[in-house]
This record gives sequence, structure tokens and C-alpha cells, in this order.
Amino acid sequence: MSVADRRLRNAALIAALAIAGCAPTSRSSAEIVVEDRGVVPASSPTPPVEPTPAPADPATRLELIGSALPTFAAAAMPVPVRLDIGALGVDGAVIRSVGVEADGALEVPPADEVGWYRYGPTPGADGSAVLAAHIAADGVDGVFRRLPELEPGDIVTVHFDDATSEQFVVVGRRQYAKEALPGDEIFGRTGVARLTLVTCGGTFDPERRRYDDNIVVFALPV
Repeated sequence: MSVADRRLRNAALIAALAIAGCAPTSRSSAEIVVEDRGVVPASSPTPPVEPTPAPADPATRLELIGSALPTFAAAAMPVPVRLDIGALGVDGAVIRSVGVEADGALEVPPADEVGWYRYGPTPGADGSAVLAAHIAADGVDGVFRRLPELEPGDIVTVHFDDATSEQFVVVGRRQYAKEALPGDEIFGRTGVARLTLVTCGGTFDPERRRYDDNIVVFALPV
């Protein structure tokens, strides 16, 4: 696969993380801006893969900016089910396995849950395991409401369905325009094992009912 083809696939994946419906609540700001902190873990180019169809699901949707989101066969690994982020007061948040709808839109969990992109790596496996959640939705704060506050050194714990858990240490935080999310850093399927947490940020557009940016936090296994 050419570099151009790989970039197109990454663009489709990136588009699926353009989280829509993150409407501010009365307690949240219409603008969320963070400074860069720490580093972005090194990643390898995404290898060539063939898309497979995903079943349609009438779940709440994410707005697409690019083309349809391809899916990939994931290896049999423990499934993440709960999330703890002590620095943010997140204790046992439910992680829901999410995929894509027939048209390529990424499924979205409710505001009080986190979505794990099941066609990517599981947390702790090689590559970038993506956890996405709302900063706010449907008039309530989301699980990642305070994600912009995470700093290098903070600990994130993922619990799995086999009763095991793994800790990750935050190493970096970035803010990207939704159309400019870096594919290899967000969706790289090779390279060092890393956890990638994504939510909304930037300025809220009341007409489109979405923030302009995404906040991305990178963490490595302890």
C-alpha cells in the first residue's frame, strides 16, 4: 500500500473521531483550550489491511468529516471493561466495545461510558488502543469532561473482562483540529504499546453542535 493510500485510510479513521453532539452543559465552557504537555509516543506506519463490513446499529453517531471508517479483524485479547483515572475522579467507568455502522460512522457510547475501538489493539497490546468519550452530551458532563486536566505522570488503569488490569502513565497531551488529527499517532497498529484517550476541545460551534478540536492524551504501560 502506498503512503497516499495509507494516509487515506488514516483520514477515514480520524474522521470517525470527530465527536459530534458534545454540547456544553451549564457547568462547562464554550471554549476548551490546553497547552501541549509531555511527548507523543513514537509510532510505526499503519500496515496494509483489508476492510470488512460492520453491522448497522442505530446507536448515537459520530459525525464524519472524511470517508467511511474501515474495520479490521482484531486478535483474541482480553476486552477492556472498566476505567479508572484517579487524577480526574473517574472510578470504574464502564468501557463499551464500539465499532462502526454500515456507512462508516463510529458508534458512540452514552455520556457516562467510554468507547473502546474494538477493531484496533486492546490496551497493552502493540500499537495504539483508542478510548473515546464525550466531554459533555445531552446536557450532562461526560466521562472525559476533565480530560484536558491530565498531566504527564498521572496514572490510568484499565480493567479487563478476565479480572486482570493494567496501569498506564500519561506521557503527553495535545490539542488538534478535528480535520488535522495525526493518523499514525492516533490509530497506529504497530510500534510501542500505548493508550490514546480522545475527547472534544477547542471552541464550541452552537450551530453545528460540536467542538472544533479534539483533546488527545497519550499514555504508556507502567
